[in-house]
Amino acid sequence: MYKQAKFYLSPKSYDSGENPIKVSVSVHGTRLLTTIGQTVPPQFWNNETKTVSFPTRDTTNAQGLTGGQINALLLKIAAGFADYESKLPKTYKPTVEELRDKLAAITGSKRKTVQSKREKAEAAARAKEEEKARLEAEKAAKVVCDYFREFIEEEKDAREWAQGTTVTMRGFSKKLAGFDSLEYLNTEDGIKEFIGNLKNEGLTNRTIEKKYRLLRWFLTWAARKGYIDRVCSYKPVIKLIKRPVIYLTPSELMRLYRYQVPANGTKVTLHTAAGKEYEKTVEDAAALAKTRDLFCFCAFTSLRYSDMAKLRRSDITEEGLNVVTKKTHDRVTIELNNYSRAILDKYADLQSPQGLALPVISNQKMNEYLKHLCELCEINEPVNMDYYKAGKKVSEVLPKYDLIGTHAGRRSFVVMALTMGISPEIVMKWTGHSDYQTMKPYIDIVGKAKAAAMERFNQIEEAGL
Repeated sequence: MYKQAKFYLSPKSYDSGENPIKVSVSVHGTRLLTTIGQTVPPQFWNNETKTVSFPTRDTTNAQGLTGGQINALLLKIAAGFADYESKLPKTYKPTVEELRDKLAAITGSKRKTVQSKREKAEAAARAKEEEKARLEAEKAAKVVCDYFREFIEEEKDAREWAQGTTVTMRGFSKKLAGFDSLEYLNTEDGIKEFIGNLKNEGLTNRTIEKKYRLLRWFLTWAARKGYIDRVCSYKPVIKLIKRPVIYLTPSELMRLYRYQVPANGTKVTLHTAAGKEYEKTVEDAAALAKTRDLFCFCAFTSLRYSDMAKLRRSDITEEGLNVVTKKTHDRVTIELNNYSRAILDKYADLQSPQGLALPVISNQKMNEYLKHLCELCEINEPVNMDYYKAGKKVSEVLPKYDLIGTHAGRRSFVVMALTMGISPEIVMKWTGHSDYQTMKPYIDIVGKAKAAAMERFNQIEEAGL
């Protein structure tokens, strides 16, 4: 009776005692098998003519339709799909969802029809393919910097980056601006191009090596997120020369500690290591004096700049300093000596909304002031600095004050403590170092100092002892 649609009565009955009418529609190879939202008692369904024959004209089904109304609906569905198919392009294959929407439009139904297991599986497969296509299109549209922005936002929260780290990483993203494809960057050619760009900028190999490690971190994250299959195994050869450990000797530290900064505008006569005389005008005397105190405090306590800068009065106990280090999140107790206590007492009346124990100068500015300060103290021992830059070896001799930074205070503490015979185990409890490997450079320095001291025994007779 119906050419475009075939109707069946489901063998399963509802609580009303009536069975749902199902329709099977096939349009350009797409098949829909579902209920039409109407039920009839099975004894009134004619399976040959696919029509309903109620005993009277007024008899209705559970949905309130008479037999004539139900039969008219079946004709309407068949005719509706016949018209729908006739208007479709011959090559167009509709989806099951499109056929389901068409059935709802024909019947005026807003009720969701029941999907078969096959339809559910087909719908799930299509959804999966559509999602895959969406992700591939999104991936094709993203460049490396887009991924790196996502990396920053995710990692800065997960690892609780300091503001400075976030700024550094955002600056690093400029090194990736020329790469459109993450897959290409994660190849030997891509990594070589990345390293080549850094060399063309005239960066030192040590800086290049640091930025390469940042790249590996980013690629490892990308692999974990599924943006690349795995991190490229290629590792470039970046020649590095071990740098000397820059620290202040006890005499240099005490010279700095005792130094009285002249007033602004004072012209100070200084000497190079070779004895050549020159003048330097003092500027920012107050900042230089604060820098002296802050650096010496680090050198007398082993604190990093980051921990010194956030030290609060509440962190000072009868035992000493009780701090949680910013870098490693370790809790350490550092006893106070006369020098560190005197510096704290000097700033006992410091008014700070955060309750800070010491005046804070930014790390960058403090590094600048330190170089000027150490120059004024004539800490100018020549230091050989050999390094690779743009793939070429460079040899420089710099005065020591040019190489002093805030971290030299912590190094000075370690070297002094070991030189004085304090065991590495105790020093590590103050500094928070977790293993001997990190202490080895300092132990080597002390070993050389001991060897030099032993040479003095060779001059016993000359000394008249």
